[in-house]
Amino acid sequence: MYIVPFIEQNNNVLNYNASYLTTMAQMDERCGYAQYRREYMQFPPSNVQPPHYPDNTTSADCGLWNSAYNNAYGPNPCFSVYEIGQQCPLLSDPIGYPTDLEVISPGLPVYFNRTDVKKAMHAPLDANWAECSSEPVLVADGGYGGPEQLGDTSPDPIQRVLPRVIEATNRVLV
Repeated sequence: MYIVPFIEQNNNVLNYNASYLTTMAQMDERCGYAQYRREYMQFPPSNVQPPHYPDNTTSADCGLWNSAYNNAYGPNPCFSVYEIGQQCPLLSDPIGYPTDLEVISPGLPVYFNRTDVKKAMHAPLDANWAECSSEPVLVADGGYGGPEQLGDTSPDPIQRVLPRVIEATNRVLV
């Protein structure tokens, strides 16, 4: 929901071209993200904030995060979502993936694939660790369900918990 303001604010580092920024801004409006921010992401809010879970499976055009992420590699082939200012060359990483590219020093295994580390963590010795996995981590409902179909069916804290904390303490700044 905040990807367009984020890329506009950080485009000096991300380096998207003007036509891409225009397209993203248009999609932000068309998908309702901009209107949602105008109505509910202000103080005081105009009304009770409803849940807003975009359905990226039926409306692929509204997957602005995926678009911005995938297109970041054009201007910066060493892009890292965790450190947007990172440039090439990439340094070796003990975990193996400082970006979507595997970068480890020759002869050094990925840290979590070392036998001594697996034993210390009581992990299966035959497991092959990877930083990102297409397998669901949260397995409620067979790994599916929740706002983004990733298996997390826990209640949204903004809708229930946060209002109760505010009411109970009367001392919360958000």
